[in-house]
Amino acid sequence: MRCYENLSPKISKLFLILWLSFSGIVLAKEYTNTSFYVAYDSADSTQFALVLPSVNKVYTHKAGQIAATDLKQIDTQFVSSPTYNNGELCFSALIAGASGDNGASVMANKCYTVNFFYTQKEEVPNVVTAFILTYRVTNKVYEGIAGDAASFKVVRDGNTTYNAESISNEDYSDFSFDVSQAKVIVEVENNASVLDKLSFYCWDGIVNYNKSIEQTEDYNSPLIYLNPIDKGENRFTINAEVLHRKGAKVWYLMSGNPPLAYIDKQIEILTSYNSTHEKRIIGMQMDIEPWALFADQNNSENKAVWQEYLDLLQHSAKLLHEKNLKLSVSIPFWLDKISQAYPNNRPLNQEVIDIADEVIVMDYTVYPERIYLYAKSTFEYADSKGKKVKIALELSDINDDNVSFYSHPEGIREIIKTPIEHISFDGYVIHALKDFVVSNLYLSRAKNRVKEMHYVEHNSTTLLNPDRGFYDADYVLNETHNDNIFSNAYADGYTLVYAPLSLEAYKSSKILPDSLLETIRKNLNDANSSGVRLIFRLKYRNSLDGDDPSRETIVGHLEQLTPVLQTYKDVISVVQAGTIGAWGEWHSFTGDYAESNTSYKSNRREIVKAWANIFPDKYIQIRTPMHKEELFGGSASYGEINNTAQITTKIAYSDDIRAKIGQHNDCFLADASDMGTYSDNNISFWKAYVAHDSRYAPVGGETCGIGDGDDALLSDCDHAINALKEMQYSFINDAYHPDVLQKWKDGGCYEEIKENLGYRLVIKSLDMLQSDKKLSFSLAIENKGYAAPYIKSDISFILQSDSEIYRLPLTLDTRTLYPNKTVRIGSSVSVTNIEKGSYCLSIEIGKDNMSIKLGNKDIWDVTHKSNNLICGIEIK
Repeated sequence: MRCYENLSPKISKLFLILWLSFSGIVLAKEYTNTSFYVAYDSADSTQFALVLPSVNKVYTHKAGQIAATDLKQIDTQFVSSPTYNNGELCFSALIAGASGDNGASVMANKCYTVNFFYTQKEEVPNVVTAFILTYRVTNKVYEGIAGDAASFKVVRDGNTTYNAESISNEDYSDFSFDVSQAKVIVEVENNASVLDKLSFYCWDGIVNYNKSIEQTEDYNSPLIYLNPIDKGENRFTINAEVLHRKGAKVWYLMSGNPPLAYIDKQIEILTSYNSTHEKRIIGMQMDIEPWALFADQNNSENKAVWQEYLDLLQHSAKLLHEKNLKLSVSIPFWLDKISQAYPNNRPLNQEVIDIADEVIVMDYTVYPERIYLYAKSTFEYADSKGKKVKIALELSDINDDNVSFYSHPEGIREIIKTPIEHISFDGYVIHALKDFVVSNLYLSRAKNRVKEMHYVEHNSTTLLNPDRGFYDADYVLNETHNDNIFSNAYADGYTLVYAPLSLEAYKSSKILPDSLLETIRKNLNDANSSGVRLIFRLKYRNSLDGDDPSRETIVGHLEQLTPVLQTYKDVISVVQAGTIGAWGEWHSFTGDYAESNTSYKSNRREIVKAWANIFPDKYIQIRTPMHKEELFGGSASYGEINNTAQITTKIAYSDDIRAKIGQHNDCFLADASDMGTYSDNNISFWKAYVAHDSRYAPVGGETCGIGDGDDALLSDCDHAINALKEMQYSFINDAYHPDVLQKWKDGGCYEEIKENLGYRLVIKSLDMLQSDKKLSFSLAIENKGYAAPYIKSDISFILQSDSEIYRLPLTLDTRTLYPNKTVRIGSSVSVTNIEKGSYCLSIEIGKDNMSIKLGNKDIWDVTHKSNNLICGIEIK
């Protein structure tokens, strides 16, 4: 306990006692260490008495005379300490011989009504005390830091709360002051005030903050642990100012392995910010992870590193507290389980709790029963120390569904509704803000505020969706047909057909006749009106015999074909590089494209680039990954191992030619190398290469027969399905090879493959949040197919009544609907912008005949080409 004489003399007006610190333990939502302030002399209203029951002290002073030397201690003159009873403070008689000076004689044997109550909220040992000031006359409540009068802000005025002004992140919505016991009560039934405290790690700026407010509409303004991104003072200051203007509370988020000098500099930046801004940075959050350096967490040799870590926290805490800032520390949930590395032979989580003002337990698991269990010892120790504990939940895409809620973010909703019955529990932190916004998860603390809809999945083999599935062949574009052969394909259950353009008859002609171009145009037009898309390939040879045309001939033909192909580009699903080699399959090259030609690489590369220029928004499929790496990567020769042409997340979906190249495998499952599709010397490497690229670019093809001997097992159902999943196949030829297709039918897997080739999108749930001002939707969609859609489709929510229709476009890139992943897509609309009426909500993915049907029962609207989600939404 600190005595009065050792306190700082920095005081202001009636806030003199705000910097006083007394003993007392902060209780859960009840604060009982209250002092009283009364005007004791009816003849002189400038005389005030301060009564401190916790230390049995009484001081007087005159208004305006607030230096430490002006405070007069008089408690020693009374027979006993003042007594408080239900709002009234009574003083005893004076002891014999008492001087009665400094107002003691005026107060003796009198009682006073108390209107000012100063309640200690929480204490940071030896440095800072937060107080709640309750003023009964005006019915206002203030909160601030001892020693900093300017920090005191109104947090409640009558029934209006200003929780954003709370320096301790308190919720004053259900505040009450118990006059009979002189204690503050802010505990809310079911721990709702604690559950209101949503916080976010923010690593990538504040662009996502506005959306997060929409998604947490009836929560208090979130608390943000803000990383400076570029470590620049100016950027952090700008972001903090924006967040403060929007009502957020801000911590500085420190990460990495910062030297002490850097920490000191950042604390100075925070101090400077707080000295020039009305709303303050709360303190510094340390997300520093020395345990990442250890192969064995229990190794006693780690003790020196642990001690260095604790020294850094001690240093930071001391400096922060001197500047009236707080220290928050992120710790792993297992920090209490290390058996040999404790510097002081006690659990390391206790060491951190003793130093910090709050700890955030990185409780990264999706299992509700484990979340409390993992943090139990931290809660128990923090309870005994009056410290705060938050629980961090992982929402990032880390490819681990046991750790992260990324694939099922709705699980977070139930977690945060569950109170943890510890006085130290202070809410949840979501990692991270960007992932929360991407999840489109809506959170509400009000019961039944979020309406959850669930849908029944059904067998999707009857759903005709574009750019996926078994395809039909061969619809030759240079042949004349009397009827629309593509309509026949759609009627037979195909949305994708292989449509080659065979120019073998024109290998020696530099000019293509107009009649040929007109035939191509008519066939493309027929396809465009039929509901199918085309797998397009140009070829000049239909066997191993013959030669490839000259480079000059091919370049000239492509120039002549470009206008008609671009006119009907929307009917093209994917382009196969084709053009050269037998069947356009890039083998048995001759002439300008043979290895014997010194320019063969540039000549082959020119063909791929030409197709990319004609179809800038389409993927180009090449026959083998070795071709791709030789032409656009680092392989000096065909088959040499290299992966510099692989698609990375950085170039995916960009104009980089490497990102536009997928694969067509025309001998799937024939033998271990798929008949040379993968180089015999490095089959596993090249298969992994394609499996990687198939996340971002389409893979498809055909089988070419059942292999001999053990290779026959490769086309068995189990192996085939695993290979299709691994390589993320979007389409397979339904005409070839008949032996393999029959084997799948006999084995009972043909229908399963038909259902899951490419994408199969299924609604998991719909959340609808409706308030007086806003209507918000969040739809969870899972891709249960083998691959993501490879054509980007427009996607919108449609809100429609009998007379009105509103389209709410979404920003989701449908190509990122990866297999075995669930994503949430959401939108909000102001109710004031919608005409009154009863509405239905649907989702439209794609347009007209190319709209995507979702794999749920009774939701497809054939008239509007959209998926119905819910009706009966009343706008009043």
